[in-house]
Amino acid sequence: MQRIMVPNLIRKSRFVKLSFCFFFHLLPNSKVPFFSNVICSKILSCMRKFHASKGMGVLEKMSENLESTEAKRDSLRKSIMMVMLDCRDFEKHLETSQKCLIECLSELESREKHLDSARDSLSQNFEELGLKVKEVEDKEKDLILLQQKGMEELELKEKEWALKKEEFDEEFRKKEVKLSEKEKAAEGLFGKLENEKNEMVALEILMEERLRELWLKEEGLEQWSKEIEKRESELGEREKNVMECEKRVGSEELAAMRVEREREIEMKEKEVRLMREDLEFKEKAIEFERAVNEKRQKELDIREKQLEEREKQYEITQKCLQEVHLKEKECLLEKELLQKRSKELEVKRKELEDRIKGIKELEMREKQLEKKEEEVEVRERQLKRKREEVEVMEKQLGKKKKEEYQLEKELLEKGNRELELKKKEFEDRIKEYDLREKELELKEEKLADKLHACLKTNPVETVVDERAISNSTSPQLTFAVELDQLDIHMFLNEREMNLESPDEVFKDLQSSGDPVYFVLTAVEALYPPYLRKVDMVFEGRVASCCILLLEQLLRLSPQIQPSAKSGALKLASEWKAIIETGNVLEVLGFLYLLASFDLASAFDVKEVMNFVEIVAQNQKTPELCRLLGLTDKIPGFIIGLTKKKRYLLAFEYVYEFNLVDKIPPIALVKKHVSHSKQVAKTLCNDGQNTPEAQIKALVNEISALKSAIKSIIDRGLEREYSPNQLRQRVIQLESRRANLKTSLSAPISEELPNWTQAKNCLLLKRLR
Repeated sequence: MQRIMVPNLIRKSRFVKLSFCFFFHLLPNSKVPFFSNVICSKILSCMRKFHASKGMGVLEKMSENLESTEAKRDSLRKSIMMVMLDCRDFEKHLETSQKCLIECLSELESREKHLDSARDSLSQNFEELGLKVKEVEDKEKDLILLQQKGMEELELKEKEWALKKEEFDEEFRKKEVKLSEKEKAAEGLFGKLENEKNEMVALEILMEERLRELWLKEEGLEQWSKEIEKRESELGEREKNVMECEKRVGSEELAAMRVEREREIEMKEKEVRLMREDLEFKEKAIEFERAVNEKRQKELDIREKQLEEREKQYEITQKCLQEVHLKEKECLLEKELLQKRSKELEVKRKELEDRIKGIKELEMREKQLEKKEEEVEVRERQLKRKREEVEVMEKQLGKKKKEEYQLEKELLEKGNRELELKKKEFEDRIKEYDLREKELELKEEKLADKLHACLKTNPVETVVDERAISNSTSPQLTFAVELDQLDIHMFLNEREMNLESPDEVFKDLQSSGDPVYFVLTAVEALYPPYLRKVDMVFEGRVASCCILLLEQLLRLSPQIQPSAKSGALKLASEWKAIIETGNVLEVLGFLYLLASFDLASAFDVKEVMNFVEIVAQNQKTPELCRLLGLTDKIPGFIIGLTKKKRYLLAFEYVYEFNLVDKIPPIALVKKHVSHSKQVAKTLCNDGQNTPEAQIKALVNEISALKSAIKSIIDRGLEREYSPNQLRQRVIQLESRRANLKTSLSAPISEELPNWTQAKNCLLLKRLR
């Protein structure tokens, strides 16, 4: 057992020694002298040996001495800092007093220059005013003459135009009456011509039909005449045949046959006669129709001639109408000319009225100039008074400068003396501190001897028995926990707080026997409740150390025992009770504690999501959400971000959790752009639209647009939402901001301050 415990004690003493180094190393800007590593090792070795021998009384005395020395050291440090601050305040006071004197002199010089320039400008203004008054009088006379001439000319021209208008109106009325009569006559002629044309067309159609019928009848008659000739030739041949037959046959039979044939011939002759009569009648009818047609053709020729004559008349009327239209156009042109001339006359009238108004304005300006002359005279009197006051002030300032200079000299001498005294006191205190350190070293040696003697009398096995009790609350166990905390301090100090290379911490945790216990004790020792008791400046650094340890524990993913989980749950509940929502690192460390020890199910999901929203902008938060099993809650979380107008953050979470199909990202970017415009308007309205408020609003909108452009480019959305419009908007806003800055930096015309204002400025400078 002795062989086992001795290496443990050596290891513990090494961690204790290094823990003090880490404790002071975390204060880089403090001017407190550090304990040497040798002193720490000796003190801790003595404490361990004495604890092993149950020498708790000596240990308590030693701790009390250490606490008293630390308190004295703190008081020394505070007194030194107070002295340094007093020195700085005194130096600042001297500098401000010198600056005040210089400013007073420069102000007096500038006022003198300003008064001289004001006098010169006033004399020049008087001369210019005299010249302008003469010019105005000359112009008034010229304007009055021009006005009289213009009015006479206008009256004559108005009379002439009135007479011309009356004559033109009468001529125009007569021509309109004639035109209306001619138009009516032309319309009647047009109607008659159209009716006659229609009748002629109908007659021509009838004539053509009748001629066709006649031609057909003539053709039929020719055919009938040909048939008759054929039949006559056939009858002649038959008669010859009959005669021959009569000769051959008997006379009786021939006689009967002749009678019959004669009858037939007579019948046929009658028919032929009738046919001839019909033909003759038809020929007569055709001749009659021809005669009628010839008459009608003659009538048509006559009517055609009449139509031609009427067409000629119509052309003549059209020419007359064209002439009338031309005359109408000429009349319209004359009307337009009259209107233009009337408009010109109205313009000239308005010009004359404007000139009259200008003359009145000049008269008003003359009165204003007279008033300004009176005001200038009053100001000159005021300037004379102020000059006299300034001269009096200069005399008073000369006296006061001497007095203040003497006072400042005396104060400087006193300050130098006080500084020298304080320096001496500081050196004496440093010497006292060195003496106390030597005394502590002597006490250490004595304690070491005493502890060595105690170890000889009491065995080490008692320590093993006391350490073996896991559930006890004895002071030995608390001391062991304190040693573990110091080991952790030293462990982190050995890594020199290099948070950007966590591989070394990962390797050390792998090589350690129980990384879960080590990380849990580290978090308990470092952050947050134990750290809050000690008001330390390095809280942020320690928080990042906790996050580093918890990250590497997650990377190891070891098996967590129920006892360690219960301890972590207790720590997490205490941490949640005192957590500061404004401290992002503290919230992030709490979430890493839940993730590394699988404690998310022990807390309310809404509370955990509220903590996630606080650290939503951190790059590690999406991975933390996955580790905590909150991926199902992310869509609602994104909707909450959009309600709080954090559109770009919601955009990033959409891509981190592949929710592009459910939530369109381009709509979020557009909402972000419109929201940035609204924020800029509200900033301008809240700042009453001053240049400073406008610049602030422009800066805010420019940063919002640039972040939107970056998000679009990072996610490759240039095709869906081109960033060129946003870039042009950024250029416009930057040019506006530059213009506003130049307008603010431009010199503003300063008015001469009153004697009371100057007096107040001097009093304020003296008080400073």
